[in-house]
Amino acid sequence: MTVDTNTMISITEANQNFSKVARVVDEHGTAVILKNNVPKYLVIDFGKAEQEKIRGQYYHKQDRLLPYTEAQALAPVFDRESYRLPASFGEHNLLGKNMDLQDLIAKIDWTPFFHFWGFKGKFPEIIHQHEEADRTYQAALEMLGTVIAGNEFEASIVVNFFDAYAEDDEIVLDNGHRLPMLRQQKAGQECLSLSDYICPKAYGTSTIGLFALKVADKQGGCDCHDFSHLLRESLCARLTEALAEWMQEQLSEGLSLIRPAFGYSACPDHSLKKDVFDLLDAPSKIGVSLTTSYAIYPTTSLCGMLIAHPAARYFSIGKIGADQLTDYCTKRAITLEEGKRLLGL
Repeated sequence: MTVDTNTMISITEANQNFSKVARVVDEHGTAVILKNNVPKYLVIDFGKAEQEKIRGQYYHKQDRLLPYTEAQALAPVFDRESYRLPASFGEHNLLGKNMDLQDLIAKIDWTPFFHFWGFKGKFPEIIHQHEEADRTYQAALEMLGTVIAGNEFEASIVVNFFDAYAEDDEIVLDNGHRLPMLRQQKAGQECLSLSDYICPKAYGTSTIGLFALKVADKQGGCDCHDFSHLLRESLCARLTEALAEWMQEQLSEGLSLIRPAFGYSACPDHSLKKDVFDLLDAPSKIGVSLTTSYAIYPTTSLCGMLIAHPAARYFSIGKIGADQLTDYCTKRAITLEEGKRLLGL
């Protein structure tokens, strides 16, 4: 390792003239910029062997996985009382068809709407900062009024509740159906699994909800990308999330409730949608279907679980090891190749 003091650059200069810092790095080959005690930057050159060593140490730290059994042993332990839910939670299933969109308007999160259209920022500040964003918003409100007046979107939802317990990272429903969950396995993570928020078998059972919902454009989809079509599509997507918010508000009873959807970071296996569609009879009840790759049609639909627990929160599973993959595939009765495809490994 060599240190060239001629390449020392002041912090002020570095902040004001990043291109110069970049040139210094480029001139000296592979380099690392470090903050010195004096406050300055040093460009340090490493030999090839040293580069490989540092790279290996970095990736080892980033990707080191715990054995699956160790990750399971490090799972959080919650008090038995934390799984006790009000008797009224999940007492009634929910089926709503052709729901009134007026009930959803106040629950629309407009910020992702503007991100869809390429505007950066948060609502409502964004419409005061960008004239084009405000015009798009006004067009959306006008379109929303037209859609509601003409009954052009269909909002439907089905939610069924089940008594359930957790066993070996699986959520076991009262009808015997098992929903395997994955567990965080990277060193330094909390080793969480969604099954941690379900009552362990030794404690009895708790209640879990399974849901499917949609907001569909009755005009149907098309491959066109004109403004009007994209506006309708983006409104459908926002109303779908608003319907999920409405569902959570109606059913939470003041509990800490999460609604992880299949295919997202805490439960990345899209194929579990098929299990839930069958359990809910969702295709016949609300008119949704799955493609061979487990995408939901219409695309502005969601399918997932309702989990109530004081510690329940969203998280990302991240990378898993071959040992957990093998265990998961065994539980799902699928091949390793299929498991890798479903989990994007």
